[in-house]
Amino acid sequence: MVAAQDKLCSDFPWRTVFQEIRCGVEKEACGVKSVRNTVGFLLQFIALVIPPLLIVWQLDFGFPLLMMPTMTLVAVILFVIGHSLRDKAD
Repeated sequence: MVAAQDKLCSDFPWRTVFQEIRCGVEKEACGVKSVRNTVGFLLQFIALVIPPLLIVWQLDFGFPLLMMPTMTLVAVILFVIGHSLRDKAD
């Protein structure tokens, strides 16, 4: 009996329109979550890879002393932003 009701309800054109809209919104929300997760991952990756490269650069070529603490703070901020984006994606 439930299957018959579902078939009857699905025959109405407005029902399929609402289903399409709902499915489109769910797909878009899924895409946004995927983008947030990817951007968050990339920010975290950059925050973890760049500081060791900066250390090697500083040892080889040198740069002003204030640059290292500044870049450390930038890396921490990037990591926190990446973490919050990945946290929102779940």
